[in-house]
Amino acid sequence: MTERVLVLCATSKTGRNVSRALVEAGFEVYGTTRSTKPLPFGTAIKADYTNSDDLDQAFKECKPQFVFGMVDYFNAAKKNPTLCEELGETIIDTIVRAKVEHLVWCSVGWARNAPETVTHFHALEKVATMVKNSGIASYSIIEPAAYFENIDDPANWNPLKLGRVKFLTEASLKWCSTYDIGRVAANHFSAPTQFNGMTTELATWEGSIHD
Repeated sequence: MTERVLVLCATSKTGRNVSRALVEAGFEVYGTTRSTKPLPFGTAIKADYTNSDDLDQAFKECKPQFVFGMVDYFNAAKKNPTLCEELGETIIDTIVRAKVEHLVWCSVGWARNAPETVTHFHALEKVATMVKNSGIASYSIIEPAAYFENIDDPANWNPLKLGRVKFLTEASLKWCSTYDIGRVAANHFSAPTQFNGMTTELATWEGSIHD
């Protein structure tokens, strides 16, 4: 039987490309969305994933063995670090109740080295600690680097059309694509025992915004 994966926030930049990678890896993919529109990859599960009742219903509807979880950047992490942590706690509590076979949690890389002004990085690091302390039987954490799509993402926005790119820092960073996150998640779901309790830093290139 094909393993079922529920991708939270499947219409986000990360969720969309993670769903694509998991479908291509042979998983039966479901994704939460507030819209009634079909997803480009996987089966849509209408749910507001900031609401615990909606999340509980989504789990009952698709009965996933695996979950890909993260905190929505635009609706939580960017707005308020406290909101980010509260949403993370809501999601984690739901996953604990659902008793899934394995959770892959998407956090953020180099958070410990980020300036204090980058508050959402530090909030996401706290949420990752919640995952570790939650009692979830089997989990792994992916820490992706800066996203290539933050430079040019036609599906969301294209800063290059403005003639400039505003970014967190001009220092050298590690980079990856959101599709890379899905490829690594597929490996984790394929061998959950091997990756249980592990944190994987994900990067495919290193350089500055000028590079």
